[in-house]
Amino acid sequence: MIKNKIAHLMLQTAYVTLGLIVIVASFGIFEIHEGIRTDFYIHFTNISNYFAVAVVFIQMILTIKAIKKGEEGYSNSVRTLKFIGLVCMTITFLIFNVVLAGQPNRHEIVIDGTKYIANLPIKDFRVGSILAHIVLPILYFVDWILFYEHRKDKWYTPLLTLVLPIAYIAMVYIRAGIMLLMKVPMGENMMFPYGFLAFNNKLLPLILVGFFVGFTAIGYIWFGIDRLIKSKK
Repeated sequence: MIKNKIAHLMLQTAYVTLGLIVIVASFGIFEIHEGIRTDFYIHFTNISNYFAVAVVFIQMILTIKAIKKGEEGYSNSVRTLKFIGLVCMTITFLIFNVVLAGQPNRHEIVIDGTKYIANLPIKDFRVGSILAHIVLPILYFVDWILFYEHRKDKWYTPLLTLVLPIAYIAMVYIRAGIMLLMKVPMGENMMFPYGFLAFNNKLLPLILVGFFVGFTAIGYIWFGIDRLIKSKK
């Protein structure tokens, strides 16, 4: 474990800098030929990365203040928010690398309204995708493992991680409901960020239960790992 605040600040600065690139990429700036993304706020990958960048940014400010005061030691700031981000980034990392990467739709590219199919899953190799799904999650894990004081979280902390996914699901369906009320001419592939969340999916109740159970399970896995890590005095 590392108590050095300068080293922590270096990691935090790198994280926030790369995070800003991810945020810009989420608007479609780097794929401008496909048009600006107006649905950037509805994808869980983006939400989890926005949240994680915000948490690390808050940490960075607090680290700077600690350095100015000449303080050393492990970080204990915004512990609950840090843990929520840890679970969200884990979900993002696993879902992409285990389920989504390499899928047929990852080979598609749109240029001037025309869809082309590439030999490789070109969407997987975009800067924003690599940073959001692989680099930033790993850096977040490293930050939490090396610079945070462990064995300090409460047994119920993993349950608090459900706040963000509940808010996310609520936002998805509120948005869909508004579109229906306003009779926005969109297919379900535009109304929902993921097809399995569509209203007409008969497995939807099971999927939602699995979604929340997955968050809770990963939360307690990290909680268990936290209990195994012993911070040096």
